Amino acid sequence: DMRVVAANARLGQPEIKLGLFPGAGGTQRLPRLVGAGRALELMYIGEPVGAEEAYRIGLANRVTPEGEALSEARELAGNISGMAGVALRYIQQAVNRGMSTSLDEGLRIEADLFAKIFQTEDIREGVDAFINKRAPNFKHR
Repeated sequence: DMRVVAANARLGQPEIKLGLFPGAGGTQRLPRLVGAGRALELMYIGEPVGAEEAYRIGLANRVTPEGEALSEARELAGNISGMAGVALRYIQQAVNRGMSTSLDEGLRIEADLFAKIFQTEDIREGVDAFINKRAPNFKHR
């Protein structure tokens, strides 16, 4: 879902240099992240990009100093794991399912999941915590 890279990282799709092309979803996932034109350039040329360029084009979410990517990723995961689990799953479903369909269908998927979230304990806990100015204690993480 997210990519944290060290400042010295190099990312790319070098398969063309071996007479291959990216498999395992590379030709499908990369264009969805960085756009078709940039993805095709990375795949056609096979040259990696540095961490800052990867961040600029949306291939990386965060760039850390060398040697700190794992700790940054763990901190990010820790922050996310404290959020409402059902809401996290619904966000992921809405994005993943919506990306493979039309905008209208994606909006329908979102609306259906949005209606379902109001049936969870976590929404009640989140609203109560907000009203009472306290941190939420979500049940489903």
